[in-house]
Amino acid sequence: MLKYLFFAAFLLILLGIHTFVFWTLLTLILQPDALHTALVSASVIMLTVTVFILFSKRISTSLLRVTLYSTGVWIGTILCLAHSSALHQLLHLLVPVGRPAGLTIVLGVGAALTVYGLINAACTKVERVTVRLPGASSSLKIAHLSDLHLGAIYQRDFVEKIVRKVRELGPDLVVLTGDLPDGHFDITGEMLAPFCELSVPVYYVLGNHESIAGIPMVLSAVSKTGGAIRHLRNEFTVFRGFNIVGLDYVDNRGPTLQRRLSDTIPALDTTKPTILLHHVPCLTPEQLGEYAGTGGILMLAGHTHGGQMMPFQPLVWLTNACFAGLYSYRRKGVDSHVYVSTGVGAAGVPMRVFSRSVIGLITVTGLAEC
Repeated sequence: MLKYLFFAAFLLILLGIHTFVFWTLLTLILQPDALHTALVSASVIMLTVTVFILFSKRISTSLLRVTLYSTGVWIGTILCLAHSSALHQLLHLLVPVGRPAGLTIVLGVGAALTVYGLINAACTKVERVTVRLPGASSSLKIAHLSDLHLGAIYQRDFVEKIVRKVRELGPDLVVLTGDLPDGHFDITGEMLAPFCELSVPVYYVLGNHESIAGIPMVLSAVSKTGGAIRHLRNEFTVFRGFNIVGLDYVDNRGPTLQRRLSDTIPALDTTKPTILLHHVPCLTPEQLGEYAGTGGILMLAGHTHGGQMMPFQPLVWLTNACFAGLYSYRRKGVDSHVYVSTGVGAAGVPMRVFSRSVIGLITVTGLAEC
């Protein structure tokens, strides 16, 4: 029920944004009764988008990919035009702007943001971070991948590109912190097959999109990698002197995660450093420090996408304990850290404005190496 309410709210927000953009453009080109025309146009487009989303699984795979990519680009373009329209309205309040100049601002800035967003999302960067955990007797290099959002838009060719970059980085360990699928779209073992080329362990935990797509379907695809990807289902393992703890996504976020940690931590040797894998960054490093032990603790998460597109950055920042990048805290000589990846893929809209697509390369060191 909640996901349908979210979907309805999302469509209403998009309807409002479409109306604002069309009203601005129609006013600038002297269209009479611009607001009425804008509402009708926005309603027709939103109805079309809704039909594509609801019936997307009933059309062929190739047509589905083209349709959803086009729909995603359209929504991203409208968001960019909303920003340029708002800029025009703000400028017009300060200094009167003529219609030709206003139209140039709206279309020019909107087009520039759209092109930037498409190119920015397609260019995956490596974010190198060094973290100190006092219990580490040797360094550990971790490639952190999150939010691949595989499905209609991102498919095997995308995974091949990411795995190729990971191999070039030469990590000791690869972690996937959730959201392998995008929305309700299926993923297959064939999509994940490139991970079989890696010669290091790959640990994986579920994100919220796995619940939308169907957890059994996702785990079936993961199982077809022949163990190349290991799902840590609320369990831990020890790798090269590090506790690797995997806790799957839960709706209740922080309180539930804290209860799970309270259940898991007593089974660990906390003189060793702990790497916690969890999709949502729902704890601050101060809160995480309560579970650190003398070995220290590092939480690797994703989910936020760094907001992915304006105007979502402020909302994402407000609703998560950590937003993007590295957060650290030290108490009585024990370090606790939260690293939030902004993700590799993109959800729904294949664009990123004021956020980056990243592979995190985290080097964990001990005190003696710092």
